[in-house]
Amino acid sequence: MSNQHPNPESKSAQEISSQASNQRESKPRLNTSDDPMDLVRMQTEYAFFESMLQSKTLVIMFIVAAILFGGFFLFLYKMAGAG
Repeated sequence: MSNQHPNPESKSAQEISSQASNQRESKPRLNTSDDPMDLVRMQTEYAFFESMLQSKTLVIMFIVAAILFGGFFLFLYKMAGAG
């Protein structure tokens, strides 16, 4: 009995092409669409707005962050002496 262990460095051409075809098959296919709304749905802002429609907490966090952000820039504006 010949008990040979396969050497990973010596693969046949058939094994290599089989692996390559398996890799090609495992890649996800991209769906092509002519719908312009698909481009809108891919935008981060759209997803954020849809999440805000479902979550009161996210709405409150957004309002608080917007107030703090605006207040910070108003503070910088006042400190610069421009107003």
